[in-house]
Formats: sequence, structure tokens, C-alpha cells
Amino acid sequence: MNKAVKATVMSGLLGLPAGLVWLLWTEPAMWLMTERGLVMTEDLAAGQFNSVATFSLIGAVVGTLVGLVVVFVVGVRTWHTVCPAVGGALLAAGLCWVMGIVFGPNNPTAQTTVDLGKRVPAQFVVDTPASFAVWPLCAAIVVFVSFYLAEGTRAPATESESVPRERE
Repeated sequence: MNKAVKATVMSGLLGLPAGLVWLLWTEPAMWLMTERGLVMTEDLAAGQFNSVATFSLIGAVVGTLVGLVVVFVVGVRTWHTVCPAVGGALLAAGLCWVMGIVFGPNNPTAQTTVDLGKRVPAQFVVDTPASFAVWPLCAAIVVFVSFYLAEGTRAPATESESVPRERE
């Protein structure tokens, strides 16, 4: 297994602890059972925004960690280092999201026996594509910053390492 694939998988697995943090840290939106069925008031819907905002915040932190993992495993060589960083961040985001869906609250419409006046937690939902874009964006930024910082540490090319002449 080459270094890029290893870095992608290793960094993508950061989505599992991120999913656990999302589950433990997020207070889900709540539905209220009324005579008309399940209703979500404006006050109860605040949890919906909280879920998406927490997912994005976790994505910024984990995306940064993914970028660092890729830089340390693959090294700063060429722009190809961005691909494992973005791939690992997308894998981590997907794993985190799946954990929230599978282990979070069930879909409230599937519950048939809810008493009037009871609150039912809503399923974790990430309904904004920008929340998923935060993960690879932060990973790519770390890789680009490492390119910039590594540029100043490279030794200048000597005459023996100069650019080869064109064939005549």
C-alpha cells in the first residue's frame, strides 16, 4: 500500500471519533406531539441548526488534523499531496455523518406510540452541502500552508541539479 492510500485511510478513520463527539456534543432538534401530529416549533428547531453547526465545527478541527496526518505521512512533495488530504477529509466526513444517522435518534415519523405533549428527538440531519465542504477545505489549507512553509526550507539547486537541456 503506498503512502498516499495509507494516509487517506488513516486520516479518514478520524471520522469515527468525530462521529462520537458529534453524537455526545449535539442536542437534537425536538418534535412535539399534538392533536395534528408531530410539530416542530421555532424554539424546538434550534437543535436543527445546532446539529449542522456542530458538524461544521467538528469538520474544521478534524479537517485540520487530516491535513496534518497527510503531510506527516506522505510528506510535502507536490500538489498531489492535496488529493489524499481531500479524500481523507471526505471519508472522515462521511463516517461522521453515518455514525450520526445510525447511532443518533431515530426518525420521529417512524414512532407511532407517542403521547400528546411529549417531545420526540429529531434525527441528526446535515442539510447544507457547505457543512461537508468544510472538512476537505481545512485539510487542503493545511497542505497548502505546509507547501508554503516548506518552500523556504529547500536548498537552492546546484549547477549539477540544474534543469536538463532540451533535446536537439
